[in-house]
Amino acid sequence: MVSSRRHGPSQGPKPSVPLPLPIHFGALPTRLPGKTLIPVLSTLINSVPIYLTLSPTHEPHLSVLPLLLSLVPPLAPLQILTTLKLHQGEYSLELNGEAPFIDFWVSFDKAREICDYLGVSRLFWDEKDKAKGLLGKDVQRAVSWDESHALGHNWLPSPASLPPSSYSLSALLDTPFGSISLIPGERCITSPIDDGRRSYLRSKAVSDNPSQIRPGHWHEAWDALLTWTIEAWEGYIENPSQPDPGPSSRRRPAAPQTLLSLMPVLLSPNQPAFTPSPYDIYALRPSKSEPKSIVQNAWELLWQVSPLYRQPLPEVRATQRQARVNLGLAESVGLTMVAMWRAHIAINRDRASSEHVPRIIIDCSHGSQTEQEQKGEKNSQEGFEASELTFV
Repeated sequence: MVSSRRHGPSQGPKPSVPLPLPIHFGALPTRLPGKTLIPVLSTLINSVPIYLTLSPTHEPHLSVLPLLLSLVPPLAPLQILTTLKLHQGEYSLELNGEAPFIDFWVSFDKAREICDYLGVSRLFWDEKDKAKGLLGKDVQRAVSWDESHALGHNWLPSPASLPPSSYSLSALLDTPFGSISLIPGERCITSPIDDGRRSYLRSKAVSDNPSQIRPGHWHEAWDALLTWTIEAWEGYIENPSQPDPGPSSRRRPAAPQTLLSLMPVLLSPNQPAFTPSPYDIYALRPSKSEPKSIVQNAWELLWQVSPLYRQPLPEVRATQRQARVNLGLAESVGLTMVAMWRAHIAINRDRASSEHVPRIIIDCSHGSQTEQEQKGEKNSQEGFEASELTFV
């Protein structure tokens, strides 16, 4: 459901937000040594772009982290991985160096699945028109590439947004559009780009922070979090397990372990993905080895002669525990960073923005859009007049 709220008296014309959100074209330098340009499409949510790559060397990938930062309550990247059980090949951090920056880059079909899960599909595509929106089905077949002195495309913006008679690289970079038109057959169109424009695009990407979520040390922080998140998830997939019921009463977790285990629930009470067990955290602290019981010694001997034996049982358990705790802590730190971003960055930007600019709030605490629509809560309007749009 989309609900709108306006604060204070109405002043001037009411802004309108078309759905799906308008598309923008851009070209950003890759992380490859030559700093070639990668053409991208993007959609803005509260002035933060969500990018879709168009390179012909890989299928389109969406930058998901900015979308997670728009949610209420916030979601850590790990929660998407654990909830939707994403596997290697469905996501990437760098797209083999072609990505303009480290992000949680997700394949096109998986991106649509994530948007469906979050209930925000109407922001990104129109079920009745596959040419509309950043994740419209036609966009999946759109490609753009960097040639030596031109950018090539197998698509054009909709003529209603950018007439063919007005087409140029400058116009393409400056004009938002609602849909695309694929060029029939194997034909393509090229947009000449000289060395001056290429240098300008590269320097602009350095000075303007194109992701809009990486000012100052946030660049290092997000890169470290996303790298840790992927490593923690893949480590857990290799060593899956469930926490033990808990130690005896003489080994109760102390306050720090209890607080660490509660952080995901406190930060995201509706959607904690993998809360670390306080007993797992307790077991990781340095301590003197306790004497083993007769049963423990017998079990370890049986395990060593088992055909399934690979390493000593205590080492297996320690590896599994480490994977569980690493996963839980990655979620806790991720939720903390997302909350910090919203509190200290997003709110300040909202206060500085014009009150006539619509603000989109994605409330994911009431279930997905699909679930709401199944209850009959539909809205077929093309645009919504509001200063704040809430998706629930």
